[in-house]
Amino acid sequence: MVGVILLTPITEASIYTGSWKNKTFGSSGALTVNLTLTKTNASGTFNLDGPVFGGGDPPAIPFNFALKSNGSGTFTFNGTSLGNVKGSVKPDGTLAFTITHIPGGFLTEARINGKFDLSLEKFAGTYEIDNSSGLYATGSIAAHAPKAPVIKAPGKVNVTGAKGEVTAKVVTNTNIKSLTVSADGNAKVTVSGKNPYLITVRKMTLSTTRLTITATNGDNLKTARIVKFVRSAGLLPSD
Repeated sequence: MVGVILLTPITEASIYTGSWKNKTFGSSGALTVNLTLTKTNASGTFNLDGPVFGGGDPPAIPFNFALKSNGSGTFTFNGTSLGNVKGSVKPDGTLAFTITHIPGGFLTEARINGKFDLSLEKFAGTYEIDNSSGLYATGSIAAHAPKAPVIKAPGKVNVTGAKGEVTAKVVTNTNIKSLTVSADGNAKVTVSGKNPYLITVRKMTLSTTRLTITATNGDNLKTARIVKFVRSAGLLPSD
C-alpha cells in the first residue's frame, strides 16, 4: 500500500496517520507515513501496522521517486516486504497501483484505487486482494495529516437591532467533535444547522458584542474565531 502517501500538498515534511480495514474478514491496523515532498520529488517512509494481507507486521517501507512538473508520476518499488509495487499518480490526486509477488505464496495480487483531497491533506480509497481462485478480499484505507480546523465566518456583522445572525462553516479533514459559541454580556446564543451552522444572537445590550466560536475536530485540535456584532445607536436593548 505504498502509493497511499504520494499526493499531499507541497510541503517540507508531513506525518499522515490513518488506518486500513479488511471488510471481508474484519481485520484492521494503523497507518503512519513520514513524508517529505517537493515540486520534483517525494521521499520518506510508509508503515502499515498489523496483519496486512494476513501476515505479520511488516517493517516500514522507504520510498524516493521523481514527480513531474504537473504533480504526476509513476513509481516502481521491487522487493519490498509487501512485494513488488507499481503504479501512478495524476495531477488531480487520483492514485492507482498494484502489488504483485506478495510474500507467502497464497495471495497473488493487490490493487488500490483512491484519491487525495490536496487542500485538506486527506486520502480515501479502496483495495482488492486476489488469490489463485480470483477475488479474495476487499477493504478500505484512509489517512490524513492532523491539522487544526478552520472556521470560516465574517469578522464583523452590522445589526439594526438587538438580534443578529451569522453563518459559520468549519473546514477540517476529520470529524467535528464539538462546536461551542459564547457571547459577551447577557446576550443569548443559539446554534442550528450542521456545518454550515446558523448562529443567532439575541438580547444584545452592548454596542459591540463579541461572539467566540470554538471548534474541536477528531484529532482534538481546536480553533477559535471572533465575530463582532456591531449595533446601530439608539436601539432598544432587547428583541
